[in-house]
Amino acid sequence: MAGLLFAGGAQTTTQMIGSGLLLLLRHHDQLGRLIDAPELIPSAVDELLRFESPITLGLIRHAADDISVGDISIPRGDLVFVGVASANHDERRYSDPERSDVTRQENPHRTFGHGPHYCLGASLARLELQTVLAALIEQYPTIRLACDLPMFRGGPSVLRGPMALPVHLGPATTKNTRKLE
Repeated sequence: MAGLLFAGGAQTTTQMIGSGLLLLLRHHDQLGRLIDAPELIPSAVDELLRFESPITLGLIRHAADDISVGDISIPRGDLVFVGVASANHDERRYSDPERSDVTRQENPHRTFGHGPHYCLGASLARLELQTVLAALIEQYPTIRLACDLPMFRGGPSVLRGPMALPVHLGPATTKNTRKLE
């Protein structure tokens, strides 16, 4: 249980910060929109979660009933893996799903799951992501990638994110800079 809480509460958010920032740094127009209109940060966070989910597969589940998905039959009791990343790019649910859009309003992504297994930490994760993103773009509006191809974690883990994300922060702005007391 402790391992699950650690992975769900820390590692996923850390991976999402790296993946979301990388996506924005590769799409300067989207980053520019956030710098110009920071009120878009909540919708941007949900779009980043949809587009670059840190979890590629959901938890293993057992089919509660006999079901069919397309022309595939799944008998009651069979193990099922939910393709979260695939569900978040479903063209039947999202207009232009392969384009990241920080202004997207209708965004019922499945990054945090659904129903009785919905992530208990979803609100905290969103708050953490919003806080980090707001602080970065406010204090370092000229942030940019320091290299072209950050390497992504892969392998047997269901978590996905950059192994490292070298950036040039640029000069810090003095706007709203506070001393720690």
